[in-house]
Amino acid sequence: LNGKIDLAQAEAIADLINASSEHALKIAGEQMHGKLSNAVNEIGEPLRNSLAEIEAHIDFPEEDINPQTLSNIKSVLTKSKDNIQELLKSYDYGHKVKEGFKVLLCGPPNAGKSSLLNLLLGKERVIVSDISGTTRDTIEEEALIANYRFLFCDSAGIRNTNDPIEKIGIELAFEKMSWADLVVLVVDACESEKTWEEILPELKLKTKKIWLLVNKIDLNPSAIGKIYCDSSTCQQNFYVSVKSKAGIDSFMQALVDEIKSASDQSENAHTITNERHKNCLERAQSHVDKAIVNINDCLPNEIISADIRNALNALEEIVGVTYNEDILGRIFSKFCIGK
Repeated sequence: LNGKIDLAQAEAIADLINASSEHALKIAGEQMHGKLSNAVNEIGEPLRNSLAEIEAHIDFPEEDINPQTLSNIKSVLTKSKDNIQELLKSYDYGHKVKEGFKVLLCGPPNAGKSSLLNLLLGKERVIVSDISGTTRDTIEEEALIANYRFLFCDSAGIRNTNDPIEKIGIELAFEKMSWADLVVLVVDACESEKTWEEILPELKLKTKKIWLLVNKIDLNPSAIGKIYCDSSTCQQNFYVSVKSKAGIDSFMQALVDEIKSASDQSENAHTITNERHKNCLERAQSHVDKAIVNINDCLPNEIISADIRNALNALEEIVGVTYNEDILGRIFSKFCIGK
């Protein structure tokens, strides 16, 4: 209210307080110090100048707008669109850093899902037993790996069963697939029947990304490279032994790389983590697109002006500021009116 910080900075304070990893803390700190606000204002500044130019000609039609001016405005809009798109691309990474990267462990019973979860968490969180169907529910826990937040979910072993409670657990496992950023299909290196292949068609329908993790290679080293999921279905294959921890470091590094792959690692890159900011940017981009199309279609300046103003309003929602007075000031600074 007193102009010390803007809305995006105020939101960043809450993110700073609630940060659950060093990477989330870093992004929140940058936003609190105005990095995102500056990026939004840098996008808005040329749009405000373009809007002032067009509205001046609307209010004072005797000043015909030069075709070159419209061409320049179109160039500004195109550059603004590109800058908005760059910010939007950062949301996938920023959201995962802030909320956590969601990983569902699924597969046949007794493949080692619960043991893997305990290993990833560094504690005995889930009951491990040789008895099939021990896990009846989904169990969520979070862990930090390389200072990134991960949400791991263990699920019931998927198989044909007459046990009504186990059936509910299997249904919950399938329901959870749409929640996950990544599904890790854990299978037993010693299993000869490959029942896990029966799960793949439904996994492909319900998940964004699948990795195959072959466990117990200490008991059957020949499974390495032999048990395999085609790249059209599974993006990666891993061979591990939860018992001896063989291959676990490579698997954990791949999880970290999966988050980092969505990030622009350059020092000056901006990252958005807030869904409200994302929605505002998407609306701004949509209105900029309309303005470009309307310039190409030679529509009246009033319509182009409305498109640009709507784009600005969407951007201004991010920082909680309006610029109506500012736009009027720019109009009168460009023309010697009322002498």
